[in-house]
Amino acid sequence: MTGSLAGIAGLDVTGGTFDAAATQTVRKLHVSVPGKVVVSAGELTVGDNATITPLNLAATPGDAQVDLTTRGLIVDFAPGGNAAMEIGVVRRYIIEGYASGAWNGAGIMSTDAAADASRAVGYALASEALGAGGGTFMGRAGVDGSSVLARYTVAGDANLDGIVNFLDLVALAQHYGVTVSDQPGGSWWFSGDFTYDGVVNFADLVKMAQNYGGALPDAAVPGAPVGFEADLADAFARVPEPSGWGVTALGTLLIGRRRRHRA
Repeated sequence: MTGSLAGIAGLDVTGGTFDAAATQTVRKLHVSVPGKVVVSAGELTVGDNATITPLNLAATPGDAQVDLTTRGLIVDFAPGGNAAMEIGVVRRYIIEGYASGAWNGAGIMSTDAAADASRAVGYALASEALGAGGGTFMGRAGVDGSSVLARYTVAGDANLDGIVNFLDLVALAQHYGVTVSDQPGGSWWFSGDFTYDGVVNFADLVKMAQNYGGALPDAAVPGAPVGFEADLADAFARVPEPSGWGVTALGTLLIGRRRRHRA
């Protein structure tokens, strides 16, 4: 479907596949078993800033899926709602789609992530990733802060900009060792939980290290707890060095830190 569906009350997909082959807006989306939505082009927005529960995937185990392929999803909840509930709905669907790394479960998944272990489906509140008032997400302008965002991206991309870099490392470092599932209101992924288990720990650090794009940070990581640098060194030591930058840059970082501590 490439034509506009924004004017209809909702879309119910049952016993077939709906292919969003262009940037689309659907006021309400329900996917039954069996049923599948494929986002093959553009981005799919579900909701109209007024619908309380715009996205509903059948709870019964089966083939009720939203396949993001390499694209993104915006779930536009009504403003003034419960942010913890809203992000929780999308998170649950993503964890079900994750299927312990297979990315073929019922829920929000990605056949492209299933084919590449360095890829995943990241998610966050728009107010987290874009700022309190929202902004532009994957080329779509005017995304309001009450929306929940999800996209196919590199595992470790906390802020959903498609790149794993120092900003993502800072997000992880500031929550390292924290059980983020105990913190209401925010998304786990945006805090560095790249393994979808509600805890930011060494497994998440290794996932980020495997996909870190560019050089290691050459400055202290703001907000990192005691012991984080040792784990950082260990995580990068477990990753094959594509161009030889790993040990050299990390050594520079740690030596610099020791010198500053002695000063």
